[in-house]
Amino acid sequence: MRRAAGGLGAAGVHGHTALAATLLLAAACGAGRGDERLDGPVTKRALLVGINEYRADDGSPRAPFRNLQGARNDVELVRGVLTGRMGFAPDHVTVLLDRAATREAILAALRRLVADSGPDDEVYVHYSGHGSQVRDLNGDEADGFDETILPHDARTEGVPDITDDELGEILAALRTPHVLVVLDSCHSGTATRGAGAGAVRVRAVPPDARTALYARGANLARRSSGAAAGTGSYALMTGAAEDQSALDGPVGDAFYGFFSWSFAEALRDAPADATPAALFARVKTAYAATVARYPSIPAPAPQLEGPPAVLQRPLWRAADAAGPGDAGRTRALAALRALAPAGGDAPAARIVGGAPGTAPPRFVPRGDAEPRSSRNSLQVELRATAETFVTLAEVDAAGRVTIVFPNEFSDTRAFLPDGRVPAGATVLLPDALTEPNASGFFVDAAPPLGPDTLVVLTAASRDDAQRLRAQLAGSAADAAGGPSATGPAAGTLRGVRVVAARDAPAAGRTVRVLEFAVGP
Repeated sequence: MRRAAGGLGAAGVHGHTALAATLLLAAACGAGRGDERLDGPVTKRALLVGINEYRADDGSPRAPFRNLQGARNDVELVRGVLTGRMGFAPDHVTVLLDRAATREAILAALRRLVADSGPDDEVYVHYSGHGSQVRDLNGDEADGFDETILPHDARTEGVPDITDDELGEILAALRTPHVLVVLDSCHSGTATRGAGAGAVRVRAVPPDARTALYARGANLARRSSGAAAGTGSYALMTGAAEDQSALDGPVGDAFYGFFSWSFAEALRDAPADATPAALFARVKTAYAATVARYPSIPAPAPQLEGPPAVLQRPLWRAADAAGPGDAGRTRALAALRALAPAGGDAPAARIVGGAPGTAPPRFVPRGDAEPRSSRNSLQVELRATAETFVTLAEVDAAGRVTIVFPNEFSDTRAFLPDGRVPAGATVLLPDALTEPNASGFFVDAAPPLGPDTLVVLTAASRDDAQRLRAQLAGSAADAAGGPSATGPAAGTLRGVRVVAARDAPAAGRTVRVLEFAVGP
């Protein structure tokens, strides 16, 4: 990623300068409850299922339910966070989308996941798609209904839904306690219909009346341990209560499940050693901001289930949170998060642009002669509920931190002086991709290809914002001992080594992490 100077003259951009700040973050992760090391090998494994297209929806008015729009994007979004933030190797993330996500394929993938997982492994299972119910045949449900998820071939001849009893029977065989299951679906609803706000849909299908299809599964469940989803030794998060409908609709520039979007936002910003309970608290905060965009729609209540001991135990180990070649970024983000007190209510922020339907957003490198567009030059949208002073920084895979805003170009234009954003304001950084550009700079995608990260740091006062930037920039004396800055002298920011702050984080500071990628 590179920052370019913007000009207001008729000739357009006056030139560009490569991002020059190379602040090498050298904060080491301290020992703690999330840094436990086990003697055996640890592998992170995930199964991600996303179904927009169902065989039963043939496009006719008589189709039993409608296809969805955001389930595939959910999977891509979550996969990006797992591999880019939580250290899941791509080879150990199994993805089933649309036609590949048949009943037999999903059950086979779950059984394979259980068989491959060792006692120290860390496991994540995600389903985005329709949910429903069927009459309980084995007497283990107080309301008389089993909850179900719908595979791609659900509600076709001879194909039952996948019941919670079946899921519970398979997952109960997992040997590891480090397991999180997320179901972004619901199990009620009388129809799949518009939810009162245009493109928003509910992820609900009427109960399956073909009870005879489930008789064999009920007999198996009677002979099993009786564990159902959420009652085993693992944590379960769902997008809605059993009597509510999960939502699927526009978020930013694409469609997502509202719960999956919020979950990814929370996981991206959470400490690597977060417990399921702490992570879920972040999910609820992000979810409230997401559904607030649609005040006319009744918002379902996300749910967290599991044994109390499991919900209070770190889900994944902090020391293993960095992906292959990504340890520097993870350490850098941990150090940046330490600059703000825990539990701060960060302003809403998102990256604008990228190829349609990509999550995290993917940008193509911009050539010097190419016009800027939302595909090769990015912006960050920030909405402030209270007056705040913002600092925008980039963190690369090696942990190098670059201050992107404020910068010498925005200072020259007096654009948001000191990074001040008034209460209630929504701003774009930079403010435009073409001239006239009031901010004085652009942020263009550039090699190297791969994942990248922006961090939005905010402070409640101008003085604290300056102290925060000083903590990032250090002093001239520190710079002498750190790596030298690269790039042209004009516009170069100081390259220094960042050390852990000795003072407690100031009240009113927040840190929000935004991920994107540069690729073809």
